[in-house]
Amino acid sequence: MNNFFDAKVKWENAACQGKPVNDFYFAEEVRKRIGKNEQITALRELCSSCPIFKGCLSWGFTNEIYGVWGGMTAMERLSFTNPSMTDVKQSTLRSFAMYGITQMDIEEARTGEKPIFKKSSDGVGYLLDTGLLPHQVADVLGIQVDSVMRSIERKALKKK
Repeated sequence: MNNFFDAKVKWENAACQGKPVNDFYFAEEVRKRIGKNEQITALRELCSSCPIFKGCLSWGFTNEIYGVWGGMTAMERLSFTNPSMTDVKQSTLRSFAMYGITQMDIEEARTGEKPIFKKSSDGVGYLLDTGLLPHQVADVLGIQVDSVMRSIERKALKKK
């Protein structure tokens, strides 16, 4: 179990302080039928700007099988460790990207370690595979969009 963030989480600083606990726990399989998607969107918006976001998400990954933690539902958290749930994982990554949260942020919360790339082109491929657009990849890695585009071209040439 990863407890990298547990000792550092200052729960009293959570943006969700004072919110009803029931807002964070509901049956995921029925959420679409009863309009819970809007609730998840609102929670994700709240959580993405929270000062303890990564710590909360880390707690959810390592200690919770129910509820929304760090803006992510239990099913979404499961998708990061279950290879048969790639559609759920990709949808989750796209949703979090709208709030500036990358797969690297999520993996850091999940594992307690930042993904390390030997060269920026490794990171480009990794991030493009998550569904981020070239300009988003450039922002995350702190490189020029042209560099991302060259990396894409080199990858395409290697496949030929």
